[in-house]
Order: sequence, then C-alpha cells, then structure tokens
Amino acid sequence: MKTKLVIILSVFITSINVKANQMLDIPILFDIDDDIEHVIDLPDTENYSVPDEDGEKHYFDIGIKHGQFTLFFLPIVNYGEKEYVYYYDNGFFSNYSFKTIPNEELSDLKQKYNLPDDPKLPFWDEWGGKIVLLLIILLFILGAKFYNKGS
Repeated sequence: MKTKLVIILSVFITSINVKANQMLDIPILFDIDDDIEHVIDLPDTENYSVPDEDGEKHYFDIGIKHGQFTLFFLPIVNYGEKEYVYYYDNGFFSNYSFKTIPNEELSDLKQKYNLPDDPKLPFWDEWGGKIVLLLIILLFILGAKFYNKGS
C-alpha cells in the first residue's frame, strides 16, 4: 500500500509543467497549451516572411492552431476553435510564432491550396492519443485482474 502511495505521489509531483523561462516550455507528463499542426509549406518569398528582433528573416507556413491537452505526450483532448494561421518555428522546443490570416487572404489561400473550409486535424491528434490511452487503461485493468487471480 505504501509503495502505491509513493508512486502516485511521485507521478503527481512530477506531472507539473516546468517553465524555465517564457520561451521554454518543457512538458514533463502533461501539457495544456495551444498547438499548431503543419498544413502547407509556403514558398520562401518576401510575401510570406517576417524579420525577428535580430533582423533574421523567418518564412511562414500555414498551420491549424488549436488548444490541446496532452498526457504522457499523447494528445487526449482538443479544445477551442480550430483556425488556419501563418506560423514559423522558432527552433527552440517547437516554440511557434503565429499570425492570424486575414479573411480575404484566407479565402484566396483556400482556393489556391484546396484547403477545406473547416480545418481538420490529423487522425493522431483527433483519435490516436485517446485510443492509446484507452488501451493502456484496459491493460492495467486486465493486469490487475490476472494479478488478483494469482494471489
């Protein structure tokens, strides 16, 4: 009984997000944050670029921004509105910068790149994490039943 309590407390204590600073977000066991799924590579041109503070240019791509709760790096729940955004990767633990696409540009991009009106997330983000989590729970239940039969 004491070992179970120690394990549960250890998992609880280590499942807190560690924020080293504003640019670094290291999820240990869970994360609740906005996520961006890549949709289309845009050409690296001046039309789709933005300079940062150092003057270095970053080139935008199109992605779907949505809220996501992950547990053990498995996407469990998606929440909030899904929307197309311009984004670029800062290259630091997948820290993305994004910009909302104006409606007139968005309609042109939808036609040009055949984007659906309603953004769809990949299967893994919609269902994969839920399926894996359900299988893990079932394995624990079955393991507990077989363990109890042997005792």
